[in-house]
Amino acid sequence: MAVKQNPEATESSAANGGATTSTTSNVIQGEQNRGNSDANMEHGDMQKPPLDNSSNDVCDGSSPELTKLLSIIECIELRRQNGRVGFDMMLFYQAIINELARINVTRSVDLKRFKEDILKIGEFFANAKEKLAYRFFLKIVCQIMTNETNGPPPSCAVAVILQLFKDENVYDTVNELLDQCISTDQIRRAVTCLSNWMRVCNFCENLNLWIIAIMNGLYEQGKHSLFVLVALDTIEMHFHSLILPMLRPKVMKILFLLLEPLYCTVDVFHKIVPKFSIVANNLKKQVKDFPDVLDLLQRLTIAVSILMSRFSGFDELYAPMRVTVKDLVTTFGFKVDEVKTAKIRKDFLKYVPARNNAKVGLVNLGNTCYVNSIFQALVLTKDFCREILLSNSQSPIIIKMQQFLVLMLYSTRNEINPVHLLNAVRPPGFTPGVQQDSSEFLSYLLETVHQQEMAYEQLKTHQLMRRIEDEPLSSYGAHGDSPSNSAQLFMSIVDKTFTGKIATTYTCLTCRGKNSSVDTFRDLQLSFPDMNSDSNVNYFVQDLLDFFCNTEKLYGDNQYFCSLCKKHSDGERSIKFISAPKNLILTIKHFKYDQNYHMRTKLQNKVSPDEKISIKMFRGDKRNEVVSIHYDLYTSIVHSGVSVDSGHYYAYGSDFVNNWYKFNDSIVTKSNLKDLHELSPPNTPYILFYKMSATSVKSINSDELTKLTKVDVPAPPKMNELPRHLRDFVNQDNYLYLDEFDNDPFKATAFNNYKIHTDREEEEEEDTEEDEKKTEIFSNSAADNLKKFLNDNHEDDDDDEQPPTSCGTNALKNNMNLFIF
Repeated sequence: MAVKQNPEATESSAANGGATTSTTSNVIQGEQNRGNSDANMEHGDMQKPPLDNSSNDVCDGSSPELTKLLSIIECIELRRQNGRVGFDMMLFYQAIINELARINVTRSVDLKRFKEDILKIGEFFANAKEKLAYRFFLKIVCQIMTNETNGPPPSCAVAVILQLFKDENVYDTVNELLDQCISTDQIRRAVTCLSNWMRVCNFCENLNLWIIAIMNGLYEQGKHSLFVLVALDTIEMHFHSLILPMLRPKVMKILFLLLEPLYCTVDVFHKIVPKFSIVANNLKKQVKDFPDVLDLLQRLTIAVSILMSRFSGFDELYAPMRVTVKDLVTTFGFKVDEVKTAKIRKDFLKYVPARNNAKVGLVNLGNTCYVNSIFQALVLTKDFCREILLSNSQSPIIIKMQQFLVLMLYSTRNEINPVHLLNAVRPPGFTPGVQQDSSEFLSYLLETVHQQEMAYEQLKTHQLMRRIEDEPLSSYGAHGDSPSNSAQLFMSIVDKTFTGKIATTYTCLTCRGKNSSVDTFRDLQLSFPDMNSDSNVNYFVQDLLDFFCNTEKLYGDNQYFCSLCKKHSDGERSIKFISAPKNLILTIKHFKYDQNYHMRTKLQNKVSPDEKISIKMFRGDKRNEVVSIHYDLYTSIVHSGVSVDSGHYYAYGSDFVNNWYKFNDSIVTKSNLKDLHELSPPNTPYILFYKMSATSVKSINSDELTKLTKVDVPAPPKMNELPRHLRDFVNQDNYLYLDEFDNDPFKATAFNNYKIHTDREEEEEEDTEEDEKKTEIFSNSAADNLKKFLNDNHEDDDDDEQPPTSCGTNALKNNMNLFIF
């Protein structure tokens, strides 16, 4: 007789991984013997021996284990009808489910009979009257699927429990499970298990719904890295199953979800590339017998064509696939019939990023969210964009920035591939495909743009000096504008838009001696007053900025070395602003070095980004006037995650008419400041961009304030104000995009293959010749001649190598990059 067990004990047992093998066997054996004894007594037959687990006397073609379980269930049902159960049914249910997981389905088993027997067991579980029984059953099944074991995988017979749930309840049930603390490995094992069951299980019709619900749930919860890992584990299995007519309707839904361009990564796509021709040719043979195959081939052709365009640069790998796609299009005439053409466009629109993307997004090239967020912030910096777009500099980086910015501002595409610009400004040591610090990238980017522009200005000055070396310099010196003086007075675009100056003064408290230095800055690193990790503490940006400017006491180990006292002494350090930048960049120092673990960890402090902040400067001969510089927030880069080496970067920003958007790689949606203010750790504002909006002056001896003087910042040039070569560039790409979409929807995706222009007309008289050349180009096919135009007028970036993976793929298994939608 089985030992009685209360519900709490049963729940505890389930929580610890379910009944062990020995416990389950004891429960089954005990109830088996007792049930047979009771059944014999009911029928007046005392001669029948109890069932023996080792017996093979079963019906031909049926599973021996399944037959035994049915016999036990029949006895239990008989006892339940007579009101003589006498033990905890939840423990019995648990034992039965664990036995189902060990049923071996061999080739000798009659699948029809197996299905009939399994459905009988399903009816037994469906008739369970206990409260929350179904949830208890699911909990046991989840433990079976996710437990790591060296033994054989669990039998598909367990899937009968999943059939108990109605289709409309699967999605909510999965979301409840995903909200629990389930590890990455457990979810991967669960989906792999479900995928294997779906291939051999003919009695459970909703397994594909469970898989789809899990994948959608992962993406909705921002677990994109895990989504990709699961896709890598299972996509080959699903793709190969397309050739099986019985599985095809279920597998199609899963497969096209995994190949969704918004979700799919280059590694996932490349899993099916070698097998595409084999599967497509097999499906091609089934068109006559299965009419639905033709629609499947159309959708596959669209999907792979889009993905080949999205993940370009693998011509050798894609060559067999391109031949197969061309053969399918030629054989079945997908683009001849008007109805079919309309369907292709409808499917295309379904599987590419929405055409109503609020702004132009940026393709993630493999953990490059830290780059994309910075690029979007620079696009939203009005004076920086204007200076770059109207610059005459021949610096390669300036020219690449020009073409990148003009596409971001005026392209009709949904997304742009920033690979060429990224390759030009990637810092040394920033390995492609590896997550990096967005602040470090920004510093290197601004310094590189500054240095190159200055270098080309010096080169231009040197060439001009050589050209006029035979001419007297007095004509230049009279006006103070000689080439050498002009070079010294030249300010780079970065200096004009982002650079400020601060004076740092150290005061020795022993001799009262002072030592001051003036430094330029492009961003300020703001620390927290206390370095705790209490996420309940709420800091305002203005308070952190004031703390940065406060006088700091230098005591103890932090003493100041006084050059007059010739020793370390107690001192003070004060910071004063001398020159205010037009755009103030503030980096919140969320990360600190952990001495115990020798790694950088993240402080989980909540930061409220003030919409308006101000800094103070002193002016006048007696330093008796205080000038307040007022700034307005226009962009905030957010870091989501618990470590500097992982997580995800995205941005909130306002355009030039103060409409707010959320920039998440290729996805750009309308937003507002409320969304930014409601962020909580681990989503924390990391880099804040403020633009100068007004100034005011106050005398130290008076409380009266002058009126605010508004600072107007001109917006980037409109289309008709752009230099001709930039207008031609963006117009040509927009023309090409429309041509692609109208004539070949397979290619109407992100602009992946544009080359960066590095040659510019130096003489005005060359304009006519260039116009004739461009007119000739536009008169032909745009798709073919854009490449000709770019090759003729643009320098090829032979050293540009696209990063190998997309955000969050297995190229970086220790640095999961989580997408936040």
